[in-house]
Amino acid sequence: MQQVVKTIALAQPAPTCWGTMQKCFQSVLDSEHIIYTIVGERNFVVGMPKLKEERQRLKDIVAKDDFVSNFRKALKILEAIDEETVKFQSDAVPVSEVVTAINQLPVKFAEMIDILTSAETKYLQELAAT
Repeated sequence: MQQVVKTIALAQPAPTCWGTMQKCFQSVLDSEHIIYTIVGERNFVVGMPKLKEERQRLKDIVAKDDFVSNFRKALKILEAIDEETVKFQSDAVPVSEVVTAINQLPVKFAEMIDILTSAETKYLQELAAT
């Protein structure tokens, strides 16, 4: 289905490469319609009890009204964090700049008023401050 609509394949995140999480989330967003179609099939929730339970849980997640908006939020949060972390991918960056970069995160989160609730913003700012 992805080849027909010319969408890139789903990307799996790698534990040692930060940017792969963003690629994973973006690939899910790009394929959201396909994923929704698959889990919406009448015979999607079939199999042994454990498999049925897992598939039903997956279907419930994908069918939620906020599925896409939550992925968009997560992607924006990851992008803000990535903007700061990419600065440290070089051996030439002084470690002392880490504090400055971390201190920028609450500011970046506060700027996301169009996608984050005030409670979400506060939560992220508190995480960044610890």
